[in-house]
Amino acid sequence: MNQSKFAKIGKAAAISAIFPVAVYLLFTVLCALLQKTGFNTWANMQIILRTAIYNGFIAWAFSYNMLNGRFDFSIGSVMVLSTIIGADLAVKLGCGPIGMLILFVVAGVVLGAISGILYVLLKVPSMVCSIGVTMVYEALTFTLTGGNGVIMIGKNDLLVYATGPYIYVLCAIGLAVVVFLSRCTIFGYNFNALGMGQSVCVSVGIKEKSHAIKCYMLAGGLMACAGIINFSILGTCQPKTGLSSSSYMMSAFLPMFVGSAIGRYSDRNLGILIGALIQAVITSGFTQMGLSSTLQSVLNAVIVLGFLFVETNSYKIGQKRMFEEKRCAALAEIQN
Repeated sequence: MNQSKFAKIGKAAAISAIFPVAVYLLFTVLCALLQKTGFNTWANMQIILRTAIYNGFIAWAFSYNMLNGRFDFSIGSVMVLSTIIGADLAVKLGCGPIGMLILFVVAGVVLGAISGILYVLLKVPSMVCSIGVTMVYEALTFTLTGGNGVIMIGKNDLLVYATGPYIYVLCAIGLAVVVFLSRCTIFGYNFNALGMGQSVCVSVGIKEKSHAIKCYMLAGGLMACAGIINFSILGTCQPKTGLSSSSYMMSAFLPMFVGSAIGRYSDRNLGILIGALIQAVITSGFTQMGLSSTLQSVLNAVIVLGFLFVETNSYKIGQKRMFEEKRCAALAEIQN
C-alpha cells in the first residue's frame, strides 16, 4: 500500500513538473536559435518566479468563485482598494512588513465579505453585482487618496514582498492555506460538491449562500497578497476608474485552466501555481525574443483558447480508448 501511495505521489509530481520544464526548455532553445542571451540568467529566473507567484495569487482568488459558477469582476478593485487601505494604515500605525501584510489581508477579507454579502442580498447575477461593486470600490480608491494614490517609493523596510525570502515564504503560506482549506475542511468539501451541481447540493443541506460569502472573503485575502507583491514591486498604487481594475483578472485564465487539468493527477491549487509559472515563462520568453506587447497579447490569447479547446475535448481520447477496448474484447469473445 505504501509503495502504491508513493508511486502515485511520484507520478503526480512528475506530471506536475513536466509542463513548466518542457515550456522552459522550448524557450531556451528558441532564444538560443535567435541568439538571445538574457533568458537563462538567474536575474530573469527571479522575475519569472515573482511573476508566477503574483499571478498565482490572482488565479487562486478568481478560481474560488469562478469554479462555483460566479464570475467576479471585482477582484481587481479589491486588490487596489485593499492596497490603498493597508498601506495607508501601515504608515499611520508605524507597522513593520509583517504588520503591513496583516493589514492588507484584513482589508482584502473585509472587502471580499462586503462583495459576497451584496451578492447574496441583492440576488442578482454575480457578473452584474460584481460590476457594481467594482465601480464603487474604484470610486473609493480615487476618493480616499484624492486621486493621488499611495506612494511609498524608497521605503525598503516595508516593500520587501517582491524579493526573497519574503515572497517565497508568502507563496508557501498561501499554498498551504488553500490546500488545507480545499482538502481538510468542510469548506473544501462544499466547494467541490457545489462545483458539480449546486441544486442537488442545496437540496441535501449545503448552505450555498454562506459558502459564497466565504469564497468572496478568501478571494479578497488572496488578492490582498497579490496586491502587496505588486505594491512592493512598484512602490506605488494609483486609483483605478472606468472598470480598468478588471484587467488584473486577465492573468488568471491560463493558470486556472492548467490547474484544472493538473488537478486530475495532483492538487488543483498546486496546478494553478504551476500554470502561473508556465504563463510567466511564456511571457518572459516572448519578451526576450523581442516580440511587441500587442503580439504577445494575441499569442497569449491563442494559447489560452488552444488550451481550452484541448481541455474541453480531452474526454474524447479516453472515450475512444474505452470503445476500442470494448470492441477488442467483443471480437476476442466472438473468436473464442
